[in-house]
Amino acid sequence: MQRLIRFAGIIIATVWIVQLQSSFITFGQSVSTSQQVTWTCTGSPCPWGATDSGHAVVWPDSVATVNNRLGYTTSAAVYLPASEAAGTTIMITSGTAAVYAGEPNASSHRRLATLANGDSYVVSGLANGEVLSVQS
Repeated sequence: MQRLIRFAGIIIATVWIVQLQSSFITFGQSVSTSQQVTWTCTGSPCPWGATDSGHAVVWPDSVATVNNRLGYTTSAAVYLPASEAAGTTIMITSGTAAVYAGEPNASSHRRLATLANGDSYVVSGLANGEVLSVQS
């Protein structure tokens, strides 16, 4: 089943619907909001300092997620495992977002796509053990 992530108000297909600014995510019947997320140092290494923050898609509780990266724990579920992310279509109808992937303990994640109004991206080619995030 192909998944759709959509940044806007009108639902075209329902599995993932996301809007990054004061937003919502619909996964089946589950709804959760995207939000300002904090990365808090809870281990080592912590190259970004004691805390860092940014706006990111927060995945619903009904999906297996990862909330640790490097020595940080996130305040919300922003990392989606490759097994969940494969085949997801990300479509932007308003604003911009970047799609990232990498191993949870990698020092950096590669940018898969930078999307703006009207752009879409189908997630593929993620290695086992990698995670996906959508951030603005």
